[in-house]
Amino acid sequence: MLTKIERQELSLDSVGRWWLDALEEGGIGACDAEGNLEPVGAFNPRGRKTWPTFVSKGNLHAHYLEHARRLGDRYPCTLAVFGKKLNTLAKLLDTRPTVIGKRVTGYGLPDLTRAREQFDEVLGHARAWGEQDLEQ
Repeated sequence: MLTKIERQELSLDSVGRWWLDALEEGGIGACDAEGNLEPVGAFNPRGRKTWPTFVSKGNLHAHYLEHARRLGDRYPCTLAVFGKKLNTLAKLLDTRPTVIGKRVTGYGLPDLTRAREQFDEVLGHARAWGEQDLEQ
């Protein structure tokens, strides 16, 4: 018999499942020294995912699409729909900083602990996240 929490998590759409997996893993992908999310497939010398402080909208969507592809999702969300759905799960700060000399549209992310708390608030329950916090 599934618990209420398990039923809620199983009923999440592809964006919700991706965000839950990122929160459980404690990271989205490789980040540079400033905490900016690197593109999908970027070399990661540490060999693990980290929690970014800034993500370009395109890179974040590409990480979601890779996750959706691995799970066999035939109709992943477009960039616009993805952003709207993700904003219901997390309090993202729309920003446009200069990264490597270029203005980039993206999001400032809350730290991992706060992102998990926000997800719990949206679902209406406190989840046991464990001790998976990677460097932030």
